[in-house]
Amino acid sequence: GTGIIGTSANTLYNPFSIYIDGLDTIYIADYNNNRVQKFVSGSNVGIQVAGFGTTAGSTGVYLNKPTAVSVNSNNMIYILDSLNYRVQQ
Repeated sequence: GTGIIGTSANTLYNPFSIYIDGLDTIYIADYNNNRVQKFVSGSNVGIQVAGFGTTAGSTGVYLNKPTAVSVNSNNMIYILDSLNYRVQQ
Protein backbone atom coordinates (compact mmCIF):
# COMPACT_ATOMS: atom_id res chain seq x y z
CA GLY A 1 0.00 0.00 0.00
CA THR A 2 0.87 3.65 -0.19
CA GLY A 3 -0.29 4.96 3.18
CA ILE A 4 -2.96 7.01 1.40
CA ILE A 5 -6.72 6.31 1.53
CA GLY A 6 -8.13 5.30 -1.83
CA THR A 7 -9.86 2.83 -4.10
CA SER A 8 -7.02 1.92 -6.48
CA ALA A 9 -5.19 -1.43 -6.48
CA ASN A 10 -2.39 -0.11 -4.26
CA THR A 11 -4.55 1.72 -1.71
CA LEU A 12 -6.92 0.69 1.08
CA TYR A 13 -9.73 2.46 2.90
CA ASN A 14 -10.08 1.35 6.52
CA PRO A 15 -8.50 -2.12 6.39
CA PHE A 16 -10.14 -4.23 9.09
CA SER A 17 -8.53 -7.67 9.06
CA ILE A 18 -5.42 -9.34 7.71
CA TYR A 19 -4.58 -12.96 6.91
CA ILE A 20 -1.10 -14.14 5.86
CA ASP A 21 -0.74 -17.58 4.28
CA GLY A 22 2.29 -19.90 4.19
CA LEU A 23 3.66 -18.18 1.06
CA ASP A 24 3.49 -14.75 2.74
CA THR A 25 0.55 -13.74 0.56
CA ILE A 26 -1.46 -11.11 2.41
CA TYR A 27 -5.27 -10.94 2.31
CA ILE A 28 -6.93 -7.79 3.63
CA ALA A 29 -10.60 -7.12 4.40
CA ASP A 30 -10.85 -3.57 3.01
CA TYR A 31 -13.88 -2.37 4.99
CA ASN A 32 -14.84 0.92 3.31
CA ASN A 33 -13.97 -0.33 -0.18
CA ASN A 34 -16.25 -3.38 0.27
CA ARG A 35 -13.64 -5.78 -1.05
CA VAL A 36 -10.87 -8.21 -0.16
CA GLN A 37 -7.45 -7.42 -1.58
CA LYS A 38 -4.67 -9.99 -2.06
CA PHE A 39 -1.04 -8.85 -2.03
CA VAL A 40 1.50 -11.36 -3.31
CA SER A 41 4.74 -11.38 -1.30
CA GLY A 42 6.94 -8.46 -2.33
CA SER A 43 4.22 -6.56 -4.21
CA ASN A 44 2.53 -3.34 -3.15
CA VAL A 45 -0.24 -3.67 -5.75
CA GLY A 46 -3.30 -5.61 -4.65
CA ILE A 47 -5.50 -7.97 -6.60
CA GLN A 48 -9.20 -7.78 -5.78
CA VAL A 49 -10.32 -11.33 -4.94
CA ALA A 50 -13.78 -10.57 -3.51
CA GLY A 51 -16.36 -7.84 -3.85
CA PHE A 52 -17.49 -6.02 -6.97
CA GLY A 53 -15.59 -2.80 -7.53
CA THR A 54 -15.92 -0.73 -4.39
CA THR A 55 -19.73 -0.73 -4.37
CA ALA A 56 -21.60 -2.25 -1.43
CA GLY A 57 -24.43 -4.67 -2.09
CA SER A 58 -26.22 -7.76 -0.88
CA THR A 59 -26.25 -10.07 -3.91
CA GLY A 60 -23.68 -12.84 -4.31
CA VAL A 61 -20.78 -10.88 -5.84
CA TYR A 62 -21.04 -7.89 -3.50
CA LEU A 63 -19.71 -7.34 -0.01
CA ASN A 64 -20.95 -4.80 2.51
CA LYS A 65 -18.27 -3.80 5.03
CA PRO A 66 -16.11 -6.96 5.30
CA THR A 67 -14.52 -7.25 8.75
CA ALA A 68 -12.55 -10.52 8.65
CA VAL A 69 -10.89 -12.79 6.12
CA SER A 70 -9.39 -16.27 6.33
CA VAL A 71 -8.08 -18.79 3.81
CA ASN A 72 -8.17 -22.57 4.31
CA SER A 73 -5.67 -25.21 3.15
CA ASN A 74 -7.57 -25.56 -0.16
CA ASN A 75 -7.16 -21.81 -0.83
CA MET A 76 -10.86 -21.15 -0.24
CA ILE A 77 -11.39 -17.61 1.02
CA TYR A 78 -13.93 -16.98 3.80
CA ILE A 79 -15.11 -13.44 4.49
CA LEU A 80 -17.18 -12.07 7.34
CA ASP A 81 -19.52 -9.77 5.40
CA SER A 82 -20.72 -7.74 8.38
CA LEU A 83 -23.59 -5.61 7.07
CA ASN A 84 -24.96 -8.47 4.98
CA TYR A 85 -24.90 -10.65 8.13
CA ARG A 86 -23.22 -13.60 6.42
CA VAL A 87 -20.01 -15.47 5.79
CA GLN A 88 -19.09 -15.41 2.10
CA GLN A 89 -16.97 -18.03 0.40
